[in-house]
Amino acid sequence: MTDPMNHAGHNEERHECYSERKDQWIIFRCPQCDYVRRMNWETGEMKVRGGDYMVLHGGFHFPTGINPDTNMN
Repeated sequence: MTDPMNHAGHNEERHECYSERKDQWIIFRCPQCDYVRRMNWETGEMKVRGGDYMVLHGGFHFPTGINPDTNMN
């Protein structure tokens, strides 16, 4: 999804990333470009590769078995 956002008169392109977990790494990949962000959930180490610095990348990671749409009340 490409979503132009307007902050202080500037349009920013936004790409929504999908995630997967591989061992201790949570990996976010952009389906629209070559952006990849890897985050080690044990050490906090983060590695980023590719992507345009003018594009805002975002995404969420929900571990298997957790439904983010479930109401906990």
